[in-house]
Amino acid sequence: MNRFDKAQQIFNDIINTQEYFDSFSAEEVRKKLFEALNSKNIFLIFLTGDPGVGKTFMLSYVKEKIQKRRNIIFFKDPFFTKEEFFKKLIYKRLGEYETNLNYGELKEKTIQLYQNIENAIFIDEAQILTDEQLELIRILSDTKLFKFVLSMHYKERRKILKSDYFKSRFHADINLKPLQTSEVSRYIQSKLLNNSLGEISSMFEERHFEMIANFTQRNFRMLKRYMSTLFELLSYAHDNNLKEYQKINKKLLTMAAIDLGLIDVK
Repeated sequence: MNRFDKAQQIFNDIINTQEYFDSFSAEEVRKKLFEALNSKNIFLIFLTGDPGVGKTFMLSYVKEKIQKRRNIIFFKDPFFTKEEFFKKLIYKRLGEYETNLNYGELKEKTIQLYQNIENAIFIDEAQILTDEQLELIRILSDTKLFKFVLSMHYKERRKILKSDYFKSRFHADINLKPLQTSEVSRYIQSKLLNNSLGEISSMFEERHFEMIANFTQRNFRMLKRYMSTLFELLSYAHDNNLKEYQKINKKLLTMAAIDLGLIDVK
């Protein structure tokens, strides 16, 4: 494995909450989420943002930080029936699935199990919730036994917030934004330096970071994919002794963008 292979690996698109990056927007969102979760009056929290800005990571990070003092149930996708929803909540408390109860009995048992406990339900990709699911969330939030954090695409939030289920209810609307251009540079350099790859970090100039920020639109997910692709190209050049492509330059940065379809070459 050459040094570029190692650099490629550290930009794999996986969720590791130990690698929280304190961008301006992430810090603002983190604080607002904690405040809303600790509020006695807020039971509906909407975490919005464009695809790839880091909403799933933020939910995972917050869950890890508060799960010792609050009961957290995390639905990573909203593909569930009303019955399945309650069965999962019951399983979370008892460690076993109920198979013989009807919907009304499942609901009643769930409410009994979650009395006198601080509970929060995180639902990712909430923009695809059905009307039936939204009504279920409204009913449960009205019991004040559960706080709901619904993560959704920014463009979809208006439709959900204006729905009859939520438009008259007090809620928190928290938006996670893309990285700033200066944060793209800081993120890349910190990842490389923290993994003893200072030699590679020194290959980048400020103009390179500006190009990367423009290509990726400062989107976290795309940035990681881009850097992984860039180091894959560098690794190939290293293994095949292509000296022209073993350094960071405009041509190589553009090739990585073309590989990911970020540039239309037609």
